[in-house]
Amino acid sequence: MHYRMWGKYGFMALKIDMSKAYDKVEWVFLAKHFDTYLGLPTLVGKAPSRCTRLDACAKVEELKDKDLGGWNTKLMQEIFSTSELETICSIPLSKYSHVDKMIWRSTNTGLFTVRSAYYMEKDRINSLKGEGSSRSGYTHVWKAVWSLRVPNATKVFLWRACADILPMKEKLLQRRVVDEDLCIFCEREQETMMHILWKCPSSMDVWGVCDRRIQKTQAQNITFLDVVDNLLLRCNGEEMNLFALFAKRIWARRNTVVHGGEFLHPSRLVQEAGLTLSQFAKVSGRGEEFVDVLHHASIGMERWAKPPFGRYKVNWDVAVDKHKKCLGCGIIVWDYKGFVIAERLNALQEPVIAEAMSALVDVEFSRDLGI
Repeated sequence: MHYRMWGKYGFMALKIDMSKAYDKVEWVFLAKHFDTYLGLPTLVGKAPSRCTRLDACAKVEELKDKDLGGWNTKLMQEIFSTSELETICSIPLSKYSHVDKMIWRSTNTGLFTVRSAYYMEKDRINSLKGEGSSRSGYTHVWKAVWSLRVPNATKVFLWRACADILPMKEKLLQRRVVDEDLCIFCEREQETMMHILWKCPSSMDVWGVCDRRIQKTQAQNITFLDVVDNLLLRCNGEEMNLFALFAKRIWARRNTVVHGGEFLHPSRLVQEAGLTLSQFAKVSGRGEEFVDVLHHASIGMERWAKPPFGRYKVNWDVAVDKHKKCLGCGIIVWDYKGFVIAERLNALQEPVIAEAMSALVDVEFSRDLGI
């Protein structure tokens, strides 16, 4: 209500809101006089239930028909409206008459323990901090990594490689630790986790002497995590143990070269991985279990053998001299006695051209020799 003066005369404006008329009226008063309706609109409320068959503290189970195993619709019609009755009746009821009981979902027995409550609260707090390495549906990969029968240092390495948190040049360049991010071996592509451990020609030479199922793994995987996920579908546990050790040796060779060390031949890496696995097997008491695995790993390594009588063998390879910044192709010819009868060296520029040209020169050189 507003009151104003205009000269000697005054006026008043009265605002009436009937929807608020009964806000302050107690429900007990309205219940006593509902028979007379009191002029209330239908949206304000409805008359209280006239059902006297239920107690004020009645439970939901009293609305069930124990004989038929469903809702007691006749009783519910006296209490609820038509729309409410339809909603309640749409809720399915169990056909079994088991007694309800409380079950704690965080334990196998269904009983509450302080220990389980602690871990539940810990998981809730961790979920607020962010996602861990189990995101994106790779939980089975992490379980497989930590279940490998290899030294713990190898497990940690493989986990870091799958999580892409190793100090690659790609990461170091982003933090301005290095000036360029080219691969230290091929010097053609960016040094990423996928490249240095899988796609680089120096890494492919190592995987080339491994199990055939590892060799046949498609290289179109986007990340190294995808490679491991794909291998888990192809290889058994013993082959995955060797894969983890080979990957760690490839990474160790990369670090050795970065710090001015020697570049090890793929066969040397395989030997070191086999030695590590055999030592770990002896310490863990599973030496006999890994004998066949080590033998299986050595099968993929092709040993040089003399050609048969009346035949010749031609071997060729490409080498890189980083200090002189040049490439070279070497060819050597052997007779059936194992003696060298001819050799040749060619200097090249590009790695891809070197591989192709070395094969071409190999054929031409063999033709010139008449073999």
